[in-house]
Amino acid sequence: MNAKEKDGAQTVYLSDAAQRVLAGQKGMNERIVFPSTVGRDGPMNHEIFRLLLDRMNDGREGLDRWTDPESGRDAVPHGFRSSFSCWANEIGAARPDAIEAALAHQEAGAVRRAYMRAAFLAERGALMTAWSAYVDREAARSNVIARDFRPQPIAA
Repeated sequence: MNAKEKDGAQTVYLSDAAQRVLAGQKGMNERIVFPSTVGRDGPMNHEIFRLLLDRMNDGREGLDRWTDPESGRDAVPHGFRSSFSCWANEIGAARPDAIEAALAHQEAGAVRRAYMRAAFLAERGALMTAWSAYVDREAARSNVIARDFRPQPIAA
């Protein structure tokens, strides 16, 4: 079985920092890790991260907005996946197949997809540990301010 299981589930390795975030969510909802901020019966809206980025950009008075350096467009959530992929490939943090598996990407070619069933579990675990260490180092060198981002209603 490859990284993307038949039922759509995927094994995801969590860094110590990610595990701390999850531990902080304990007791908020029995079924959902990140519950909706509008009636806690469902998960957080998939647009919430984009709204957070918009809010962060709007609050950068006198500073440049966070943008894609190539297109000049505002940063979007999917860009974080691109950042991970670029970082991992540029420094050779793992083999390209393991990086693609960590992103839950399917093989493009039907023949390769039929035969490639490796999950790269050990390599993906090491990759997530290295990514977490990189992000932590970069955050420590920047002016990132730690905040409590527990779910709060966001005004439209």
